[in-house]
Amino acid sequence: KCAAGTFQSSRGQQECKVCALGGYCTKGASSPVPCEAGRFGNRTGLKTLHECSYCEPGSSCALGAAAMTPCSPGSIAPVARYAAVLARALPASSLARCEPCEPGQFQDVEGQVVCKPCSRGGYCVAGAASASPCPAGTYGGAEHATGVADCTACKSGMSCPVGSTEETPCSA
Repeated sequence: KCAAGTFQSSRGQQECKVCALGGYCTKGASSPVPCEAGRFGNRTGLKTLHECSYCEPGSSCALGAAAMTPCSPGSIAPVARYAAVLARALPASSLARCEPCEPGQFQDVEGQVVCKPCSRGGYCVAGAASASPCPAGTYGGAEHATGVADCTACKSGMSCPVGSTEETPCSA
């Protein structure tokens, strides 16, 4: 029988193989067990599920992950969710995926834990990696705009180039 941290995939073999990255091997294992979704195994020879590390804020970990994957722009993995998993209020699988930014927010950098408010002059749909500018002929005077419908039409005699935050009088 193989010791914990190793496995033997075929009967009659004399040698045990070291458990690979992304999984663990209990005593007598015939194959590695993948680290559960929300955890990762970045060392070989892990012996139990509890040796698989929890995925940290700003990243996600799929089933059998050998490393954390940073959240892509437009998504986040909040600290509060990580804390809830550590407190056993949420299952580890809650850390398997990044969450898209809410409408009216964006995130332009990977591996983040919070989204940024959409800036004036533009709008942000769910999962936005950047603000989209209000089109020419409209302006966006409020933060957290969620769509082009939140851009206000420019009044007659006023100018509103792309991404305007306010109307400007036309020059005579």
